[in-house]
Amino acid sequence: MLRLSNFTIFKKNNNKYWFYNTLYNSFLEIETDDHETDNILNNILNNNFQDINFDINKFKLLEDNHIFTQLTSSEEHKLFENIYYENYFFNDTAIITIAPDLKCNFRCIYCYQEQYNNSDVLNFDKENFVEKFEGFIEKYIIEKNIKKLGIVWFGGEPFLYFDAFTKLSENIKNFCIKNSIKYKFDVITNGSILNSKIIKTMNDLPINSLQITIDGIKEIHDSMRKAKSGGGTFDIIIKNLKLMLQETNTKISIRNNTGNENDQITNYKNFVNEFYNIFSEYIKTERLVIEWPVLITDTNNYKNNAKTNEYAKNFNNYLKTLIEVGHSPKQIFKLAPPYCTARTNNNLVIGPNQNIYKCWEHIGDTSYIIGNIENKNHPINFNEAKWKIIGGFNFNNKCLNCKLLPVCLGGCPLNKENPTCPVYYNENVFWDILETTYEIKF
Repeated sequence: MLRLSNFTIFKKNNNKYWFYNTLYNSFLEIETDDHETDNILNNILNNNFQDINFDINKFKLLEDNHIFTQLTSSEEHKLFENIYYENYFFNDTAIITIAPDLKCNFRCIYCYQEQYNNSDVLNFDKENFVEKFEGFIEKYIIEKNIKKLGIVWFGGEPFLYFDAFTKLSENIKNFCIKNSIKYKFDVITNGSILNSKIIKTMNDLPINSLQITIDGIKEIHDSMRKAKSGGGTFDIIIKNLKLMLQETNTKISIRNNTGNENDQITNYKNFVNEFYNIFSEYIKTERLVIEWPVLITDTNNYKNNAKTNEYAKNFNNYLKTLIEVGHSPKQIFKLAPPYCTARTNNNLVIGPNQNIYKCWEHIGDTSYIIGNIENKNHPINFNEAKWKIIGGFNFNNKCLNCKLLPVCLGGCPLNKENPTCPVYYNENVFWDILETTYEIKF
């Protein structure tokens, strides 16, 4: 029996319907031209199958796009589980994030790593760094049968250990070429450090992408992301951005963290418009992408969080602001599960002292260490079992009964017992996002 998918949300206005399936990211706009079809659709949408007789082939488009399905509810959830494990556990891709030190030349007011900066466990073994990391990564690739490798340089500020970064990257690149492995290098940097050597490496390696955080116009950014010396950092980032865009082909994305200091939509619009005036030619070609704002969560050093209801109220306006300056609506907000190393079997985070973690935000917290790359017995025999359970397909009933589960996956996997819905995934805000990203009017 044809029925509405567990993961289809819909809207109706007179004889016009809009459908979106969150599992397959499929969107359809349908307009019925006769009363009988309209009546059948309404019955299916209301799970009322009594006394209706219809030709299933007439609704093949809806079935092909997974809006309707002939699977039972339990079969469809089992299919979702299989897709989940196929995407997150059974693949030949590995993304390894490397943060050999948490040293940074910034003192951002919301930094979650600040509490670990003076810890004895964060010593950077500069002399043996390349040899240790190279050996582990090569063995990991072989034993996991990795065919596609991504290396993400993180910190602290990764360009503070640029020479070690470059040497290790070159060695990994050569190993990948020799073994026919696809590879790419990405860097998360504060954007304040740049010289001719870095520019050359960005071109020669090459570095595929950079993510740089700018939290608003100069006055706001400088109040949130101060240099270690206490001064502002906006001007040097803009100067370096201009040079990187002119001298390299590296793609650059601009992250914007949102707290009480800058959560108003007016502040964000001012920032985006000013940024566009400076970098319009690169935004138009998508060499430079401005991301929608990210809500700052609690850390030991920052409690000035913006209210989630205000963030939700502003969220769609953030997207519209980006579209107004030329960003593609399909690119600024991709309706897909969030990136999470805890939900990927091969992805790792290697922090100071060569300790291995499954989450970026745990770097430096010894209670979350799952292993160390210096394990002499077996390079990948670290305590990963509990994270396979944490990252597995096990959700509470609240999430399992939610049509938006394929999009948000219940939020952080560590909070499955008491999940907090991401504010932009409640159904009203979600429809606003669809209206904006598909450029339609309900």
